[in-house]
Amino acid sequence: MKKYSSEDIAELFKDIPKVEKAFYPTPFHKLENISKKYGVNVFIKREDMSGPSSFGGNKVRKIEYIVGEAVKENVDAIITMGGYQSNASVQLSQYCNLFGIHSIAVLGDNHNEGIPKERKGNLLLNSLLGTEIHLIVRKEAPDDPNLNPLWEEVKNKIKKIMADYEAKGKKIMYVPVGCTHPSGWVSYIRCFDEIYEQIQPYANDVDYIFHANGSAGSLPGFIVGKALKGSDCKICSINNRRYGPGEQVSEQDIFDRVKYLYEKFNLECPTDDEIWAEINIDQNYLGEKYGAPTDEGADAMREAAEMEGLFLDPVYTGKSFSGLLSYIKTGKIPKGSNVAYVHTGGTGGLFNGYHVFNQKTIDFITREHK
Repeated sequence: MKKYSSEDIAELFKDIPKVEKAFYPTPFHKLENISKKYGVNVFIKREDMSGPSSFGGNKVRKIEYIVGEAVKENVDAIITMGGYQSNASVQLSQYCNLFGIHSIAVLGDNHNEGIPKERKGNLLLNSLLGTEIHLIVRKEAPDDPNLNPLWEEVKNKIKKIMADYEAKGKKIMYVPVGCTHPSGWVSYIRCFDEIYEQIQPYANDVDYIFHANGSAGSLPGFIVGKALKGSDCKICSINNRRYGPGEQVSEQDIFDRVKYLYEKFNLECPTDDEIWAEINIDQNYLGEKYGAPTDEGADAMREAAEMEGLFLDPVYTGKSFSGLLSYIKTGKIPKGSNVAYVHTGGTGGLFNGYHVFNQKTIDFITREHK
């Protein structure tokens, strides 16, 4: 396969519907203090600064193509799902408002909160946006880690709402959890292209890319983007969601989405073995379950804040950054390597109250200074 320039990649995308309200390319800069401490060149890709508001994130790239498709198809409403503190649903609602599309979010009680007495964090932001919100309270025991029954109930609610809309002759579009809609899978090809070009003043290529991986909407684009740019980097996906039999997402989904992207752009596809070799999923840092804080994540959040003035969240970026630091400390990443960490957002979730943090972090932030 030939090595694609940024102009070549832009040409591939020229006929794909898209709306443009974000701030691209997102910033890319070196974390000087952490790099000096560990002897590894750690750069950060600021997808949290994608816009269009102060609460950007990695979903925005996908949403620009999803809403682009919705505008093209004259969709009246978009419905999505997630937890109460869904970052994706907030970012999707922002774009719905910008383009006159009614936004609906069916949100599951994945932290056993019941019906909140006060709306905080992303649930507050969603409410301010005027999103039509349906809260689905979890019926299982609080200590049951299996969230699948909750998500099935959420999906059943979505089916009912969509049927009601369609019965009224209105057009409604369903966007799965994390905005993992096929229209958006293309977007992270462009993000990889940005990273590859932004590392050039420092090095010929980035050695590693680390990112938080959950619903697997970004990784397929990263894999294809890596191939198009002719990069030798290793993509390390630190999971915040369990993969395996009976789970919502699996490695097979990633494989299938990579194949889909090659077919969509009519590109020569690598062998199956070559694709599987690019899927590097690490589930060692997600903790007890999705959304559960970890001690390692808490330490990473504090280190990023104290050394770089950088805010991470306990669900996504704290865990994935803890994975990066662990790889460095254990020597999986050699000294002098060039590492790009993708900040996927999640800032709104920091304002959901103490229950999203572990006790170690609560003790730290409530300490008395004498």
